Amino acid sequence: MVEDQVVSLVTNLTAAGVTTATSVSAGRVQNILRRQRYSEEVEAVATEFTQALESAIKDENARRDTKELNGVVDNWSDVAVRLAKGSDSTHELSPREKDQVSLLFEDEETAVRRIADAIAATEGYDLEQTPQLRQALEAALTRAYRQAIADFEQRIAGTDLADVFETETGLVLSEKLDDLRNQLAELGATIESLLSQPAREEGFQQLTPSGFAYGPDPRPERCWRIGFTLADVHAGLPAERLGKNGTKPASQELFEALQSGEDHFVVGGPGSGKSTLCKQVAIRWYESQSTGPVLYRESGSGGGTQFESVEALKQAILASDEHTLVVVEDAVQPGASAVFEVVEKLSGYEQVSFLFDDLRTAVEDFDGTGPVESSVRPRQSNLVESLHRYHLPRLSKTDIERVIAGFEAATGRTVDHDADSLRNEIRSRSNAEIGDMMLLSFLLPVTGGDGDTGLERNVRNRYETLDPDSETAIRDLSRFDPELVADVGVMLTLLNASGIGIKPELVHALGYEYGHDWETHDEIAEIRAALEGWFLYAVETDDTDGIIRTTHRLWSTLYLRRLAFDHEVNQRDSRRRERSDRRFARCLTSLFALFDDAEHREELSLEFPDSELINRINDQPDVVVTEFLNMIFEMGENWPALASLFGVTRTAIYDFPDMCPDESRCRALELRGHTHRLRGNYEKSRYEYERTLELATEHGNKHAVARSYNHLGLVAEASGDTETARDRFQESLECFRELGDRRGEAMCFSNLGLVARKEGDLTTAQEYLERSLRLFRDVAGGHIEAVCLGNLGIIAQNSGDLPLARKYLRRSFEITRNMNDRRGKAQALIGLGLVSRNEGNHETASEFIDRSIKIERELGYREGWAKALGVKALIARDQEDFNTARESYERSLDIFQEISDEYGEATILGGLAIMVRAQGEYQKAQEKLERSQNIFSKFEDEHAAAESAGLLGAVQVANGNEESGRHKLNDAYAELAAIGAPLTMIRVFRHHIEAELERENIDHIQRLYDEAKACATEAESDLGYEWELIKSHYQSVAQ
Repeated sequence: MVEDQVVSLVTNLTAAGVTTATSVSAGRVQNILRRQRYSEEVEAVATEFTQALESAIKDENARRDTKELNGVVDNWSDVAVRLAKGSDSTHELSPREKDQVSLLFEDEETAVRRIADAIAATEGYDLEQTPQLRQALEAALTRAYRQAIADFEQRIAGTDLADVFETETGLVLSEKLDDLRNQLAELGATIESLLSQPAREEGFQQLTPSGFAYGPDPRPERCWRIGFTLADVHAGLPAERLGKNGTKPASQELFEALQSGEDHFVVGGPGSGKSTLCKQVAIRWYESQSTGPVLYRESGSGGGTQFESVEALKQAILASDEHTLVVVEDAVQPGASAVFEVVEKLSGYEQVSFLFDDLRTAVEDFDGTGPVESSVRPRQSNLVESLHRYHLPRLSKTDIERVIAGFEAATGRTVDHDADSLRNEIRSRSNAEIGDMMLLSFLLPVTGGDGDTGLERNVRNRYETLDPDSETAIRDLSRFDPELVADVGVMLTLLNASGIGIKPELVHALGYEYGHDWETHDEIAEIRAALEGWFLYAVETDDTDGIIRTTHRLWSTLYLRRLAFDHEVNQRDSRRRERSDRRFARCLTSLFALFDDAEHREELSLEFPDSELINRINDQPDVVVTEFLNMIFEMGENWPALASLFGVTRTAIYDFPDMCPDESRCRALELRGHTHRLRGNYEKSRYEYERTLELATEHGNKHAVARSYNHLGLVAEASGDTETARDRFQESLECFRELGDRRGEAMCFSNLGLVARKEGDLTTAQEYLERSLRLFRDVAGGHIEAVCLGNLGIIAQNSGDLPLARKYLRRSFEITRNMNDRRGKAQALIGLGLVSRNEGNHETASEFIDRSIKIERELGYREGWAKALGVKALIARDQEDFNTARESYERSLDIFQEISDEYGEATILGGLAIMVRAQGEYQKAQEKLERSQNIFSKFEDEHAAAESAGLLGAVQVANGNEESGRHKLNDAYAELAAIGAPLTMIRVFRHHIEAELERENIDHIQRLYDEAKACATEAESDLGYEWELIKSHYQSVAQ
């Protein structure tokens, strides 16, 4: 028989727990539990509670060398009496008082603390002087409390007690007990954690058994839209993928590397599975008997609070006597990057390993802009460069088979497609660096048969549903203000795509535009509710109102891309076509007003009185506004297709916050310039870079000045003004040298090599590029190193050394692929396509170019898209597919003209001229080549101008103007020989021979063939396809 006081203790604990946050009094629940007919159940639970507590305390005691918990559970009656008496230990309890032990605690944490105090008083412990003992007691009590509640629920399931509870109190007991268990699980995790409160509040958690006690989301299909939680991964969702060696899981590869002392950065594109892999490694570490605790910070955790508690995290690591793993998602983002100060402080400490993840572009651009002293930032940047990189391998057939099996088991849905077909679909689509896992998630039947089986289709359906001008919708939202619905959709996707995170108060910031009356806020809340489950997915947090997010950052970015496309189409014929998108601007204005308008913040505080983010803006407006600007405008740089949403300084219908620090304003202008440059809007980008230079000069920001000169040089180079480009790059080089920035120097040498190559000075170009490469090898070059290699590949190709060209381009491709550099990868594919074409392998060349085009179109990088289309046309022309060739040439020409790229225009005009000549349109061919030659001469590109002149001579020969044509050809041969461009010479010989054949001037063929052969022999390299064509023409004549 259990003591009456213990029964009363459990009765009151249960009553307090199930009535928390309800209007039902704990007394009513106590009265039900005390009824005679339920005494057996309650006494059994009391017995279980006593046994569970005894077991928990014994387990805790076994872990402690000092054995302070010996004998704690020997006398529960004394503990219960102590609880009833409170501080008055002399008071004798009446029988009624003994029966009712007053434990109507405010919450579970108070209950656990008071019981621990009673135990301490009974046993004579001083918990104030021994905080570790308090932690041990409270941890044991929490586990016991949880076990007792679980046993109680199991005993009453299906009995009339559960019905009585619901009838007499209105409480569904099973639901309340489930809530109580969850609260206790969180409490247990907090008590047992090595982490102090500041570190926990800033997003860190320690993996504990309580964190996984209740398994994954009961609706597992949601994981495939919003991402996998630690609980999902602990339950085996999704299936493990193979690592680089193809024999063991990727998580095992990383686990072993981390265990051996190698800190790692998981790098991948959006939707590639970076964070999921980090979670899988963390779970493997957590479950291993040979490793210690895991301290984990998920992306967006901390409720928007920036991680700053460096010392707290350091102390938590040192407090563990085992090998600790620290995992941080999106580690180089401003909200988390202070973790690298912890890495630096613990350098040489062997009992900790660090695992990070982030996008390739974010890691490469990292400059230590977290909440640390400026003197620390360069060291952090170098530290990040020194970490081992783990680049996610592509999903294999085996990976997909395992994912399918896990998905079907978890959801009960059948995947109709086999692994081969899904893999082929993913490979055909993911060249735009939409991650394999993201694409796979949208190819699985998550939506339950509504037809949305593809990523773009899924985005389009939802966009059209929220668009006021669309007649297509998959949900009826007509009861709401259509403009507000559309703006809420844009705000949600903007917050999600940028990485700021969708906090409800930020969505309600639209009240700045629509009014802060209660009707507006109610309508925004109702719109959010209407979007849940198909546009939004709720994620439970510690916040009162929770945090919400869309399916994935990539999904949200594609939604914004659709908005940008519509804006470009709708404004094409408008006088206001240069302005930024009004809907996007309303969202930015509403967000930026949070930093300048105190009344705006106050109105939102009335709606969200517990908002930590608004409090943080009040306390640190300069820090938060810098984070917001960086995340929003870096999104534009990463996705140039969004350029029309942003506008420029003179056309944007939004303003930067007045609160914005000068350095942050300078960076935002620079990023907006990048977005337009990569989109091919060179005038707009030049305008932004000039504003950046003015601001940086005014405030003495030397690094920004150096970068601005470099960016202005890139715009001049892309616009064909090589003289200005060279001057700007030289100015940038001098600034970087003064700063001692070797990476900046290497970048400038690379760009000077680009100018020299464009001017036809291949020797100088090669010298600059090789000098750049030498510097990059000292400073971990990354993206710019890949550009250098790509340019060296082009020079080698023009020099006729196709094997060397392929070697350079393959290395460039590998770097960009490993870094998930989408633009760089696309450019390397173009180069490889040209090499394959020049080798006569047109099928492989077409594959390379098609992959490049998909990437360029996805990103909205128009210059690259136009170049790839030009090569596509060249391949089609070789195969005499003149319809495809003409279509590709004309589209390429249109793009180059739209972005005012005369050099690109000249290149395409030359290719188009060759095609129309082959079709007998000599006059058109001559006009195009004359225009091409004039442009190249204007840019002082002797190489390209000589080639155009030679091709023009071949057209004149074919058209009957043989004397003039041959004179041009002889001059071109001499010029190209002096430059040292044998491949180009062979190309001109080919067209010359074809022209003489058309005129049936057979006597000239032998001489031309001998000269071409001498050129090929002197080159001592494989000149590929063009030379093979010459030999074929000669053989046909000889026969």
